[in-house]
Amino acid sequence: MVSTGKDARAVVAAAKFPPLGTRGCAGGPWNDFGTGPDAFAVSKINEEVTVGVQIETLEGVENAREIASTPGVDWVFLGPVDLAVAMGKIETPEGWRHPEVRSVIADVGRIVREEGKSVGTLITGPEDLKEYDGFNVNVCLGSQLLKCGADSFLTSMERESL
Repeated sequence: MVSTGKDARAVVAAAKFPPLGTRGCAGGPWNDFGTGPDAFAVSKINEEVTVGVQIETLEGVENAREIASTPGVDWVFLGPVDLAVAMGKIETPEGWRHPEVRSVIADVGRIVREEGKSVGTLITGPEDLKEYDGFNVNVCLGSQLLKCGADSFLTSMERESL
């Protein structure tokens, strides 16, 4: 979870090798423990590693453009449940679907896309693909990342079907 551009820069630094970041280069699974032909081709690896961050706070919403424009951030995931909690809209289990929460996610999604980055959010079923506060997530927001459920959602849906 990130809330500021500084947070996003720290994530990028941890994910990328020098000179783009601070990730260590000693042997590990990422480079066949230093034995492969590209064992230390860090510039190639830096190009291939994608970096995603997650916005779930009101501070993150306020800083969405700074976060999304951070060099090295490739995608932003918008966490609706924690955002709903931060907005005081989680009075019911469905609070993360509150219209105000969805509106904020739609607005932040547009900002992320304006910065040329991929954006994603949580879906739990076809109804979320069809309606997102009047926005089709895929078409209007240009979402390329969709989290299809979570263990807790899937477990509760299965329990309800029994």
